Amino acid sequence: MKKVLFTITAILFLTACNYGTKKQPEVNEKFSNTDTTGIDASVQKADEPLSKKKELLTSLIGDSKLVSIEALTGANGMVDYSKENNNWIATGSSTSEGMRESYDIEMSNSDIKKLNSMKINVSSDLTVSIICNGKTFFLTPFKEDAMEYHFKRTPKEYSDVNPKLNKNTTFIGNDLYLFARDYIPNNQIEILDIVGVMADVATISYSTEAKEFTLNLFYGECCDFSSFKFKK
Repeated sequence: MKKVLFTITAILFLTACNYGTKKQPEVNEKFSNTDTTGIDASVQKADEPLSKKKELLTSLIGDSKLVSIEALTGANGMVDYSKENNNWIATGSSTSEGMRESYDIEMSNSDIKKLNSMKINVSSDLTVSIICNGKTFFLTPFKEDAMEYHFKRTPKEYSDVNPKLNKNTTFIGNDLYLFARDYIPNNQIEILDIVGVMADVATISYSTEAKEFTLNLFYGECCDFSSFKFKK
């Protein structure tokens, strides 16, 4: 009788062990693809890479300061502003009797204040704007596949504008185009008139080759043109 009981007990014990052994893999398999946060790793997606435009502007968040200005005035005048040893130097030249003569340009305290305050800011949401004397100009919200485009005339009508420019432009070659507007009223642009150039058209771009922003201000009808360079 004891022998029979022992045999029955042994069979029950082995059966219980086998049952536990079969159930264990099912539990392990259930959690094998689960990370410590409880999110199923098999359905996680890698972050999408930043677009070329977004990546570039993200790297430029903050201020880029004005470093130089080149301008053409009238029929033959040329003006250059540059910063040397933290001081602004301005020179001009014009043609007289077939000879180009240069001269120094005197700057007022107001001129120097404008030059030192002028910058391009890229905010954390990638909005690009020109700032001068604490006032914001040409606010350019981020657009993935477009630029801030407000031309009433075609780009081909302006000698100082890339003829390929349109509302869906981002990069043309090494340049990222951000802003274009014509027929700008004088009272919206006069504060930026540091070099005495008539202007009613503005464009903003960034060169990945020169690593600088460019603000071009010029008169749409003819001749007067100025180019402002900004670097971080």
